[in-house]
Amino acid sequence: MSGGSVAAGPGKECAPAAPPTRVCPTVSGRAHRELLHHSDGTPVDVMPLLRAEHADICAVVGSSAGVWNVPDPLGDDFVLMPHADPSRPLPAAFLKRGREVTLHEAGDGGWRVETFDHGALQSRGPERLIVELGRKALEAQWAVEGRTLSVQVGPRRVDLPLSRNDDPAALAQRVVAEIARSAR
Repeated sequence: MSGGSVAAGPGKECAPAAPPTRVCPTVSGRAHRELLHHSDGTPVDVMPLLRAEHADICAVVGSSAGVWNVPDPLGDDFVLMPHADPSRPLPAAFLKRGREVTLHEAGDGGWRVETFDHGALQSRGPERLIVELGRKALEAQWAVEGRTLSVQVGPRRVDLPLSRNDDPAALAQRVVAEIARSAR
């Protein structure tokens, strides 16, 4: 694709807009533009990983971590975005950390986006859990989906972020105990 583009809703055909802009399908409710402009009017290419002239850039790694918010495990927040058609491609699962986003050209002129989350845990549950607190036993259920632990105690549900270093069963027990303490 040359020039910029502004996305239309899904199922809509790419249609030329004001040159050099093309309108292409994307996720509903999202606007996609390959070319932005600084306040002085100079263009800024925001899609170099789709352009053949940048095929020597095999990928870009992004991270939200800083000195004060290092994730556990280290690198779990990485987002790796390979070039759509690099001259020297990275092997699959190159970092084995964080998320890997790949783009594939769709037949309709748009792009198909695939995301693989290396930090996601295997789905598990729902599993029954009984926590004894003094003379009382509290029944709960917990489940893991992706990077989220869901704990259900009666009508109350708590969703927590989860990393590979966490023990979901032990964390679920602590959550149930805390819910029981807060209900007193």
